[in-house]
Amino acid sequence: MLLWNKEFYKALTINDEPPTLYSIMESIVNFDREDPIKIRDLATYCREKIFDFSYPISENFDKAKFEELFLKHYMFRRINYDTMTSFKLHLEVKLNDIMPKYNKMLDGYVLLNFDGDVEEHIRTQQTNNSSNSTGSTSGETSSSGTGVLDSRNSDTPQNKLEDIRNGEYVTDYTYNQNTTQDSSTSESSMSSSSSDNGNLNENITIKRADTIDEYMKFLQITNSIYSMIFKECDSLFYGII
Repeated sequence: MLLWNKEFYKALTINDEPPTLYSIMESIVNFDREDPIKIRDLATYCREKIFDFSYPISENFDKAKFEELFLKHYMFRRINYDTMTSFKLHLEVKLNDIMPKYNKMLDGYVLLNFDGDVEEHIRTQQTNNSSNSTGSTSGETSSSGTGVLDSRNSDTPQNKLEDIRNGEYVTDYTYNQNTTQDSSTSESSMSSSSSDNGNLNENITIKRADTIDEYMKFLQITNSIYSMIFKECDSLFYGII
């Protein structure tokens, strides 16, 4: 809880309007200090006393920088509440309400690597192919035949040829009949197998063409996020001095 000295409290009650954030920060930092802290450093010295509560804030935000920037932005604005305790309570509620969405916004932009980092993509592909084949062939052949040897001779060629053929007037006669039968069987078989294993590794590197331009856009987006936060917090303050 913020402790108020009597003189400061008396000075505040003279004015019907709520105190400025600057007056409150002065009372916190420079009360009874022989060597007063300069105005530009007030936010640094008193931020932990004003933001003495927890609220969600991404690691991509610099918490100290955010709180100091907040105090400097509203330094000469009057709080919209009668007491500092009431102001801090509403500030805590407001930041717990709005900061989750702004955390996601900033985290999303940071992941785009607008600072010019190289984007690298790795693709790995593995292939395993195998094939097997078997086969067999068989065959059988057979043949048969009959051969006849009919040999007739006559010492009396004057005889008629047909008399020789019918067996008449034959001096020598030979008759042979042969029967043959052949068969063969053949059989063969074959088997083959093959395999193909391979790995494909592919690295793709992407470098942004104009990283400075992209980084400037990123800074503009970051500043826009701060502006949106402050706009939502305007309701905590009374008016412009």
